[in-house]
Amino acid sequence: MGKYETAIPFINSITSDEDGKLWIADGKQCMTQLEIKDAVNILNSYTIEGELNEIRCLNKNKIYFTSSTKVLCLSRKDNIKMLKDFAPINVFTIHLSRGNEIIVGTDLRETETTKDQPVLIRLAFDGKIIQVYKNQSRQLLTRDIVRCCTTLKDGTICYLDSSYSYMICWICCPYRQQWNNSVEVQWEHFYQF
Repeated sequence: MGKYETAIPFINSITSDEDGKLWIADGKQCMTQLEIKDAVNILNSYTIEGELNEIRCLNKNKIYFTSSTKVLCLSRKDNIKMLKDFAPINVFTIHLSRGNEIIVGTDLRETETTKDQPVLIRLAFDGKIIQVYKNQSRQLLTRDIVRCCTTLKDGTICYLDSSYSYMICWICCPYRQQWNNSVEVQWEHFYQF
């Protein structure tokens, strides 16, 4: 174990690929691939239009990331493909599920109304929308941003709606069940630090 330093002033998101390389986003417009051996070596750097929020790696050939209103994919062939644009809704967090889906969490802080806006979206890897969870009567989102999300083995989505929240929301929904008003939503107290 060692401590390594880099000249990159701010790291907003981090992930790793199958080769053990690190990928970082600076929260602005730069995504960098790093190799850590005796020091931190920059292997590749990519600049995108818009703000980089979060990055995730599915395999060594593709990096998925969010930028403003978009979900994008960088292939190792150095081309960036937009999978989906949710304008005017901003997307924030992203998770790659075991069920081969992209789970997207939204940032509704700058939208006029957050009552019936999409909060979480399940996407296929080609960008096709599989399922949308809306904030009906603020049932899913008490603040206005999904900070992070993940899925359980059965497809249940778990997420935090604030960095200051001490609660986790569980959307208890069987894998690929169609959205309806009877989907069970549970809020559970989490750890208080």
